[in-house]
Amino acid sequence: MNNRHNNNFLSTTLIGFVIFSKSCLILTTQALPDYQFRIPNGDKVIAPSGEAWPGVGHYRSTGGGARNVFGEDFAAAGHRWTVELCQKDSDCDGFSNGQELGDPDCIWQEGDIPQFDVGITHPGIADTERSGGSAMESTATTSSSADTNVAAAGATCQDFKFEDLPSGYSNTSFVMPNYLVPAQHTTYVKFAFKVDFAGIDSYAVRIDPIITSPQVVHHMILYQCNSEPTDFLTPNTRGQMACSDLVAAWAVGGKGQCMPPQVGIELDSSRPWYIIDMHYDNPKGLEGIRDNSGLQITTFPKSAVAGQNYQPAGWLWAGANPRSYNIPPGRGAYELTAQCSYPGLPTSGITVFSYALHAHKLGRKVWTEVQRPTTNRFLQQQAAADCPTDCASRAGGMCPLCFSNPGCCGSLDPTACNPSGACCSQCEICDGCQGCYAQTDTCNPNGNPAGNQIGGEDNGLGEPAFDLGCDTRYDFDLQETRPLAEPQVIYPSDILTTHCVYDSTSRTSVTVGGDATDDEMCIAFFLYYPVQPNAKCMTTNVQNDVGDGQHICQIKGQATVNDTLCTAPPPDNLSLASVGFGSLDGWLQIHIVCMILSMGLLIPIGVLVPMVFRDSLASNDAWFRYHRILQSLGVLILVIGAAVALANVSIHFMQVHHKLGVAMFVLVLLQPLNALVRPHKADESTDDENSSKPSTKRTIWEVVHKGLGRIIVIASWANIFLGVKLLKEWYSASGGLTKGLIGFQSLVIVVLVLVAAYKIFQTKKKSTTTARMEADKSSGEAA
Repeated sequence: MNNRHNNNFLSTTLIGFVIFSKSCLILTTQALPDYQFRIPNGDKVIAPSGEAWPGVGHYRSTGGGARNVFGEDFAAAGHRWTVELCQKDSDCDGFSNGQELGDPDCIWQEGDIPQFDVGITHPGIADTERSGGSAMESTATTSSSADTNVAAAGATCQDFKFEDLPSGYSNTSFVMPNYLVPAQHTTYVKFAFKVDFAGIDSYAVRIDPIITSPQVVHHMILYQCNSEPTDFLTPNTRGQMACSDLVAAWAVGGKGQCMPPQVGIELDSSRPWYIIDMHYDNPKGLEGIRDNSGLQITTFPKSAVAGQNYQPAGWLWAGANPRSYNIPPGRGAYELTAQCSYPGLPTSGITVFSYALHAHKLGRKVWTEVQRPTTNRFLQQQAAADCPTDCASRAGGMCPLCFSNPGCCGSLDPTACNPSGACCSQCEICDGCQGCYAQTDTCNPNGNPAGNQIGGEDNGLGEPAFDLGCDTRYDFDLQETRPLAEPQVIYPSDILTTHCVYDSTSRTSVTVGGDATDDEMCIAFFLYYPVQPNAKCMTTNVQNDVGDGQHICQIKGQATVNDTLCTAPPPDNLSLASVGFGSLDGWLQIHIVCMILSMGLLIPIGVLVPMVFRDSLASNDAWFRYHRILQSLGVLILVIGAAVALANVSIHFMQVHHKLGVAMFVLVLLQPLNALVRPHKADESTDDENSSKPSTKRTIWEVVHKGLGRIIVIASWANIFLGVKLLKEWYSASGGLTKGLIGFQSLVIVVLVLVAAYKIFQTKKKSTTTARMEADKSSGEAA
């Protein structure tokens, strides 16, 4: 009997494996195409919100339901990655689909390793954080030129004209010296330059990327140094870099950057050393590439525009002192904040027009909030009135520079300022008002004749007004300078708080703050004018482990996530439409029915039979026959359900439902194998085969076999509920369908639990009655 039962279980297992293998083979050939792997880096797409987006072509991140603009373009291309689809900018954010998916040269074919596999963005949701909040014309980053390739400029250079520059302007290239790019996946290398611009202080007004090896160049950052960086006089992947003054940053897909009119970045000739920090991404392991990529900077001497009210630009820093924080390991969203203030700014404020955010490999989100005291906000509202015509003609027409925002001389009264040049009754005649108040560069700042800032005693902070810079999908491999859609004025009473969110789940030890790549940083750079002293804040006022890491960017004039630049999204009742069982894909219908029947019904009943019906079905081992039939049928149906799922779901082991389902599938198939090695029931220490005392091995086996069976049942029920949840999230299942499945499974659980409880109660009651009768019988015999 024992061998026959074991053979039956073994046969069931073998049949299950055969059906499983054939089902996978057949269903794989008939399944929907695995679209995610028909585009480069389809499994690495991150939306501007920072959320992983495996359903690249759909409005739902997990797939299913209505298609987004890229999904429509992908379908129109026959669900193939074509050159036309690659070159197209589906979401109209200024970056081609190829640039966003790591194939900027449109050379990828299915099965190939993509040109780049880092810094992957969403081709169907406009990344307005990078584009500056508006649609931009996509520009090529390659050229047929045999020498250097200067990429076309972006939106900030649309009105730039070289003929408007002084005659002495020049272009200086900071490029790698024919560097042999290693064949390894990732390389970060630094190289130093000495450029003193003939000993003349200069303005930089345009920065363009030079790309000679587009197949490997991913991003680069140019710094100015305070001293000679001796470790990098030749290209070096190691060493300490003492250069921290950012000049420019570029990442793949980025364009050139131009300064606003009458504005230039100051380059001090007494600090002639620069370093370019280059990142090469080479997932294909290409060999023999000699690179001369870098940045070209257009400059001219400051003296060429003397007296023309040219505004010097510089970088304002808002960051955390690296010695003020440590990031613990194993944290998915560790947030810290660094609060900075700049009381030395002019009361008329400074104008910020671009930004660059910086963290290292653990960084996931970086943003800087501007908090503004109530008094300052009130003064801003009063600034709507224009300065009188008489005042607007002074200082080359730059009225805002001469007079505070609330009006001419801090007053809305047009008579307060007169053609004779008197700024106010307390101000002597001066040229352009710059000399009226020694402690500021404005005339009568904020309307106070004493020249003091109004509202200085108001230390209360209002609600955060806006984000000055924000990236909720921060990528160490996409560091670049980004233009603001609307330049913003920052005042000396403003508080800038930079937030950095890190994911340290890949680390097993504490990550310290520092300059090394494996250390971490938290800093925001803002390009502004006019340049001011003491505009670098690396504060120790750092709050660690605050917030939950969640944020939606609030940059003025810029939508963080925008999927409507090309076409409007479908209405809610379409994009998020819920579907019934009949509208689901055929494979999904099969999977649902098979899982409910096998794991939700047959296998649990099969476990219940020997558990509570063993005595009532003891004749001819009827209980065992029922147990075997139910389990065999359940296993076969389970194999079919698992096969269709594995053949049609492109991302395996992504959700708890997937992982738990695979674990349960393996354990169920192990149970018949476990039955195959079932030890003999009789105790081997006795010669009586009919002994009722089980052997030790048999006892251990029964504990494992029965315990595992019950664990499978409980875990399977839990996984069914997880599957129903996933059915709603991934496949837009209707409430009626999900409620029906939950209701049916709940009813099955309640009925089986009640039956089990009743039979256990009856068994215990029978045992108690039998024991009492035997006790009474023993007492009678004794009497």
